[in-house]
Amino acid sequence: MNTEPQPNKKIYSLQYLRAFAAIWVLITHVLQRLDIHPAGVAFAGQWGVDIFFLLSGFIIYYTTKDYSSWKSFALKRVFRIYPAYLVCLAVYCTNSLVYNGGGYNLLTIIQNIVMVPFSGPIGFKSLIVGQAWSTCYEVYFYTLFALLLFAGVSKKWLLPLITALFAIGFTIWRYYPSGGFCGYLLSLFGAQHVLFFCEGIVIALMASGIQRFEIKKGLLTIIAMLSLMAYITFMCRSYSFFTSLVVSPVVFIVVYKANEIVPENGIVHRSMLTLGDISFSIYLIHSVVIRFLLNQCHIDDFWSLLLVTLVVTILLSLLCYTLVEKRFIDFGKQLSLKFI
Repeated sequence: MNTEPQPNKKIYSLQYLRAFAAIWVLITHVLQRLDIHPAGVAFAGQWGVDIFFLLSGFIIYYTTKDYSSWKSFALKRVFRIYPAYLVCLAVYCTNSLVYNGGGYNLLTIIQNIVMVPFSGPIGFKSLIVGQAWSTCYEVYFYTLFALLLFAGVSKKWLLPLITALFAIGFTIWRYYPSGGFCGYLLSLFGAQHVLFFCEGIVIALMASGIQRFEIKKGLLTIIAMLSLMAYITFMCRSYSFFTSLVVSPVVFIVVYKANEIVPENGIVHRSMLTLGDISFSIYLIHSVVIRFLLNQCHIDDFWSLLLVTLVVTILLSLLCYTLVEKRFIDFGKQLSLKFI
């Protein structure tokens, strides 16, 4: 009987990175909604989304060594993503009905419930919960992995399969762009975002080597700080796909290695871990909070809007995580044990 392996040490540093990515997306959306461009630069939340894709690729590969049950894997992923998403979808729909008086047709509701916007290419406006467009890709990756397990194919084929589908989809989409369901499929496996997930898998394959590579803690601390400072500098100079494709995985590797110097106690440590835990809820909820504060509370000063958005979003995310997300995650884990 196969059992799901447990890493020797929790990777706290990646929780820090997850928290950072979610907060970065929130900050950039506040700037965008107020049409503020610090130093003439249009900040992009895509940097944070790239980090989430890297994390997804890394975690799906790193935590499923010798994993063989597709049912167990699928159950855990479904209960990890959908309950929190559906709660947020209900909040967005309620906000739209109450304040905009608008409704949605049955097809739109179905597409949003299953998180499959099959009427055209995936983008921010594809779903009612706009930023959940990126979650469509995560569901795609998880589905491919579950299908490989179901077919009894080795996990090592996940990376070449995703890469091959990307090459085909990207080529077709570039020369024969289309809308409708074909546009949806092409934008799903032929979009450049897929490459970050592939990079995450590559880093997972390198994980043991990265762990064995010895660096003195003092030097590692300096490297980690300089890397993050450089990365933030890149992020503050607008978004470049190719820059992110090169820089983001390098910083990811440094942060992963820096887990060796992360303290395992203290208020800052606990706070960052909590933000990491609720990062998915933060990512989903913050847009409707910004919209509400702008339109109903008329808060249009940047610092006021940012502070209130942070406080309200974190509180709502804690509530969503505690009452919904964590309970279903734990339930999914318990249920999946029957299929290991």
